[in-house]
Amino acid sequence: GQAEVLLAEEDSWQRKLKDAKTEFVKKAVIGSLTSADGLGWLRLTFASLKTTYTLRYAELHSKARLSHTGDKRKKALMSDKRFTLLNRLADLPHMPKGKLEDLMHLLADIRPCYGLTEGDLDFSPKCPHCSFVPALEPVKTTAEAQLEAIDGRLDEMVTGWTKALIAELAKSERQESISLLPA
Repeated sequence: GQAEVLLAEEDSWQRKLKDAKTEFVKKAVIGSLTSADGLGWLRLTFASLKTTYTLRYAELHSKARLSHTGDKRKKALMSDKRFTLLNRLADLPHMPKGKLEDLMHLLADIRPCYGLTEGDLDFSPKCPHCSFVPALEPVKTTAEAQLEAIDGRLDEMVTGWTKALIAELAKSERQESISLLPA
């Protein structure tokens, strides 16, 4: 049903679902689903699928979304003095403003959600707070690791841009000194 389309096709839970469907068809063909044992198997199988789905979805959700602590860290990064410095420098000629904008977009795209509970997934196969769909948002790097990487890139950008500015100023000074020399 709905859970099936939310997880990526290659997700391990999809294999369990496919196996359960195959077994269901086999049991339906031989008519064993109408017995008490068959109905018991059906209840147990689907309860197990629901439990494993809930655990899998919650695991993916916790990787893709920031926790409360992570959200605080994101907010601190967004107002970090390094961003302020780089924003000021970005208006100068020869500064790669696009790289700063890309980094700011990366940071803005990291979404927080710390309201999901197991009970939420009893009634809906996806988070009612952020509507996370793992099939559409594959988790290559955790949200927390993305913050860490952005923090590191900020340091690299400040260092690189400072060096570029110093080099540009030195170049300008040399050209000014040359123009002052007698012809």
